[in-house]
Amino acid sequence: MHDSFRQLIAQNRDGKIHALQISTESSIRSAQERSKNEVTGKLKAVAYDKIDQQTDALISMIGENQVNYRFFICFKLLLNDQEFYMKSLT
Repeated sequence: MHDSFRQLIAQNRDGKIHALQISTESSIRSAQERSKNEVTGKLKAVAYDKIDQQTDALISMIGENQVNYRFFICFKLLLNDQEFYMKSLT
């Protein structure tokens, strides 16, 4: 994805395509706690233990926070001179 994204922007020489990449950080522990709130049924305690085990494993592999990347592509729309002239006459 990253390479295709870079190629698209590199091929754009006239500035009509703009790219924005935003990274966000989210707490793994808080996401897992939100998951616990969705647990229902008789095996709630077992599910909580599994979620806690997953949380510990994820934190040991990734760290306390997870980084997510969001990509935005913007297209600059240009009005044709002749088109603009016609519109101004009507």
